[in-house]
Amino acid sequence: MSPSDHATARASLVPARVPLNPPLRIVLLGLAQCFLLSLGSVRAAGAGEAEAAGGPSREQGSSPSAAPAPRAAPEGRLRVIVVTGRDYPGHLWRETAPVLADALKRDPRLEVHVSEDPNILASDEIHGHDVIVLHFMNWETPDPGPKARANLQGFVEGGKGLVIVHFACGAFQDWPEFRNLAGRSYDPKVRGHDPHGKFLVEITRKDHPITRGLEPFETVDELYTCLAGDRPIDLLATARSKIDGKDYPMAFAFTYGKGRVFHSPLGHDVRAFQTPAVGELLRRACAWAGGLPATPAAADEPQAMAGGARQSADRKLSFRHHFVDRDLPGDSWGQTALADLDGDKDLDFVTGKSRGPIRWYEYRGPDSWAVHPVTDRSPSDVGAVAIDVDRDGNVDIVAGGEWYRNPGRAGGLASAERWQAHVFDRDLSGVHDVAAADIDGDGRLDIATQSDRNDLRWYRIAADPASPWTKVRIGPSVHAGLALGDLDGDGDIDVVRSQKWYENLGKGERWAERVLTDIPWSPKESFPECSKAAVVDLNRDGRNDVVLTEAEINGARIAWFEAPADPRAGPWKARFLPCSDPAPRGPYHSLAVADFDRDGDLDIFSGEMEHLGERPHRWFIWTNAAGDGSRFEETVILDAGLGTHEAVAGDVDGDGDVDIVGKLWRPDPGNSNGGKNHVDFLENVTAAAGNK
Repeated sequence: MSPSDHATARASLVPARVPLNPPLRIVLLGLAQCFLLSLGSVRAAGAGEAEAAGGPSREQGSSPSAAPAPRAAPEGRLRVIVVTGRDYPGHLWRETAPVLADALKRDPRLEVHVSEDPNILASDEIHGHDVIVLHFMNWETPDPGPKARANLQGFVEGGKGLVIVHFACGAFQDWPEFRNLAGRSYDPKVRGHDPHGKFLVEITRKDHPITRGLEPFETVDELYTCLAGDRPIDLLATARSKIDGKDYPMAFAFTYGKGRVFHSPLGHDVRAFQTPAVGELLRRACAWAGGLPATPAAADEPQAMAGGARQSADRKLSFRHHFVDRDLPGDSWGQTALADLDGDKDLDFVTGKSRGPIRWYEYRGPDSWAVHPVTDRSPSDVGAVAIDVDRDGNVDIVAGGEWYRNPGRAGGLASAERWQAHVFDRDLSGVHDVAAADIDGDGRLDIATQSDRNDLRWYRIAADPASPWTKVRIGPSVHAGLALGDLDGDGDIDVVRSQKWYENLGKGERWAERVLTDIPWSPKESFPECSKAAVVDLNRDGRNDVVLTEAEINGARIAWFEAPADPRAGPWKARFLPCSDPAPRGPYHSLAVADFDRDGDLDIFSGEMEHLGERPHRWFIWTNAAGDGSRFEETVILDAGLGTHEAVAGDVDGDGDVDIVGKLWRPDPGNSNGGKNHVDFLENVTAAAGNK
């Protein structure tokens, strides 16, 4: 995934992703967020003495990772900076850094920032953070220099935290002290790693705050065999090489001066970071390194409900409405996305008219958006996605069988010029759903599409993305209801199509149709089974669930389907979300899943269409009240005579919470905007309203 693939995730998860200098802010509904949730097997760690000291004492009463009692962080939060921007050519930092940052943001106590320039380590700015995450390796360039070395050493010695990920073990090759600071470092004289593939990570220290309650897990990664060093460490996890049969460290911790260091060689590519246990491990490591309890549950919620469900945080959702555009011309607008198109560290909004123009709105402030053209005629109907197709660091747009190259600031992005169009399939038009994920497991994003005019299919982006892309058929399609995620836990991407799902039987070339539910869904003759869908782990049991809305009918329902122990065999249990009043619901043609109230679990957003629905047209969030999906509570976040369609969510303004932007397909003549079409920004002010 490129920075652009995740440029809409400053919130979670996200959706996580993402140029990477800003905090990441894509809300990932079908990819990263669905994998980066806590394992259901993780038990809530206590917040007692062992946590504060880094675990029980070892020989001579001292543990390598035992540190002074955690220092007090402002409001119990930590400022974490991920330092990236350089690496070995085989390590695609532009794709992995967004997923790493999004994983960390799943802990609401971590305020995550990203720098694409390792030279930031030589600046005084670094001292404004509590934890540094090294995610770079200066393979063909000098390291950031003497000032950076002194800063980094002093940062940790003085009592702050350091987390080292994957080939960052090879940074600072010309600095002897780095091996001591990192605990172990890359030795180019020995074998680097096993061939990339699946292996089992064993937890070797189960009483350490970082690994307490974690179970052994499988991952698809590089098993590093190249770490050298002899300083005392707390070995937390290992993996056995298939080449020499030896066990090698996969995670370890220790103290350096007054500070704490965690080091893991895991994280070769996007898929590796998408392993749920890896995300959990790194979140805990950052919290522990910064002096907080390793898990939010240990810090904020020491009392647990029966069955281990977390107590619901008492946070009242609060959103402030702003018009982005009060006169969106005509109707039939879709093709929505949030992404940082201009590289200014906030999110911009994309929308396109069915088989018509695409435009983007540049965010300048809650009430200040500048509109710019992308193209005069798109072949798509409703579907579009914003990713970095050509991997040049700028976020492009895919719609129908075309993609539009972002010229970047230097190329006149904000001028009246249209973006250059590239056709990858001349026969693909009228597309309702477009989604991106790494379907074939090669570390690069692919594109999936569907509508009732075409089959359900995916495209492998060509090495030269301006040339035609390879097409693979998945199965028959319906009007809408596409989502991507690993449903069977085998590490690859499966496909949801409303009531059915398709199992990826190998690199996206072969597929098996499976039943998600037999419940009649969106039973409308013109658009049967039409839905919005998302793949996420709502109940934290380590298995991805599915959220479905009914998208084209009145009296619409919304439910999540709990994954069974064997997703292939089923059954998937339907859990319908409640209504807080008896008013009939209009079509739910929007869906976003994110931590809207910042309490550490996933909530669900949808809103009613105007022209097919009955008044009032409202926007809703169902908060995950118990934290484990067992109880949702509905909140109306906008009741102003304004509906929405294909709304998208992300941290638009960069304040650390998830906002929402939407528009209409077709306006209700009686809406509160004088019957005109409109684009709306719902600014999340939950924390500002005193609910933080």
